[in-house]
Amino acid sequence: MHACRILLKQERARCLSKSKGNYLESELTNISSGELIMVQAYVLFKVSSGTEREACKKIADFDEVLVAGVVYGEYDVIAKISVPSMMGLEEFVTEKIRKVPSVILTSTMIISREYKGKNQRRAK
Repeated sequence: MHACRILLKQERARCLSKSKGNYLESELTNISSGELIMVQAYVLFKVSSGTEREACKKIADFDEVLVAGVVYGEYDVIAKISVPSMMGLEEFVTEKIRKVPSVILTSTMIISREYKGKNQRRAK
């Protein structure tokens, strides 16, 4: 019972699996409220040379994108996205993102836990 209280207090998420056709879809649900937790991820993009700004603007126009930016290094663009489920993530990346003409490659990193920075914790 004590462990259950700790989980409820911290509002941790648990994974539920639902079978749909030939795949399993995982959804994250808040234990205490039963509400669906949005799946958030960072998507890294390699785009055609010289199209970084244009590609970033197109990517930022999608409703699922919280923020997008042009970056230096191995990848050209990064976007933080929020979708309602793992299936929503798969559909967003394959049906929308990969159809942007200048996108050559994507790498998706699902956020398992996120912490606010020091300055955001102070701002209330």
